[in-house]
Amino acid sequence: SFASSSDSEEDDWNETGMLLSPEYIAGTWKGNGHFCTPSCCRLEISPACCGGICVYYYCGCIPLPFWGRYMVKCGQCYFDCDDDNIWTPDINTLDMKCGRGFVRNKEMIR
Repeated sequence: SFASSSDSEEDDWNETGMLLSPEYIAGTWKGNGHFCTPSCCRLEISPACCGGICVYYYCGCIPLPFWGRYMVKCGQCYFDCDDDNIWTPDINTLDMKCGRGFVRNKEMIR
């Protein structure tokens, strides 16, 4: 997770702009304020098999996710074969299409 990862991945990202590893982005992310990803929404990400990630999307105080996906690395993004890609433009941001996205929720770091 972010709190326990080494600085080497952050240094590598800064130098290469690479896609961050599943272990590095694991944790809780909050909506970036876009109308499709308001700040009351959150993503829970965990590393999965084959270098992919499991992503669960929650909204507000509802305890059950309303969206769940397995996403695999594909070039410079994580891809779910349903055109819902996730990019990591920096170490604290997850970008999706049309302005949707999430920011690292530092209050909820594991």
